[in-house]
Amino acid sequence: MLGAMPSVLVLLGIEWALMVFFFAKPDIDSVPDTLSTEDDDSKNHWTKKARLTVALSLLSVALWCTLPLGLEGVLGKTSIVSLIPTVAFLVTGVLTLKEFQESIPWNVLILLMGGHVLGAAVKSSSLLVIAADALAAALPADVSQVAAMFVLCLFSAIVATFISHTVSALILLPIIQEVMTVLFPDSPLAPKLCVFLAGLANSGAAGLPVSSFPNVATTSVLNEEGEAYISPSRLSAVGFPLSFLNLFVSFTLASIIGYLIF
Repeated sequence: MLGAMPSVLVLLGIEWALMVFFFAKPDIDSVPDTLSTEDDDSKNHWTKKARLTVALSLLSVALWCTLPLGLEGVLGKTSIVSLIPTVAFLVTGVLTLKEFQESIPWNVLILLMGGHVLGAAVKSSSLLVIAADALAAALPADVSQVAAMFVLCLFSAIVATFISHTVSALILLPIIQEVMTVLFPDSPLAPKLCVFLAGLANSGAAGLPVSSFPNVATTSVLNEEGEAYISPSRLSAVGFPLSFLNLFVSFTLASIIGYLIF
């Protein structure tokens, strides 16, 4: 996570400038500091629910980060840790049962859960080895590490554009690790670095509404007239250039950082 931070910060600055260029409206003079609701009769937004939400979110992130340090035997997988804030939000009243049932896009969550199952099936079956051997055979025998990493990162970004990031990462990253191990058995650095770069390329794919959950949420926000604020075509017009920009930054700045940390 720390290794990805420099690339993320650079991309955030560039992408923010592009967002202002593409979506800034000349008829908007100012943006209010806070959004108020009709039933908001207090200026204190740091309520008990807000504090509890922040605390549970930070706890979840801390548990996710410390799982590899030996807590997997106690807490299990990251998906089990994700249940902790879900249950806590319901028990404490931060999230009502009605909100839980109606405001969550269950179709997207089912898609993501299916990706987890599919990824586990790929790992436990021989499909991982078969796919890795086929992908390695498709590359030239004398391919360099840099060329192989670029092709695999590009492949990861393309696949992640058409399916969700979670699903594509669960399926592709183990295959990419196996391919680099087969191609460069004498280089322990090559698989680690390629998985690191492919993960960043995967996360930055944003060309279509189905590419990620934020993309789905963005195109589903409607105005008072029932029209989407951002149409799928407008999102794609900006998302595809940003995807290639992310691939370029990931393969330049992130590769240098990867060589230093691995």
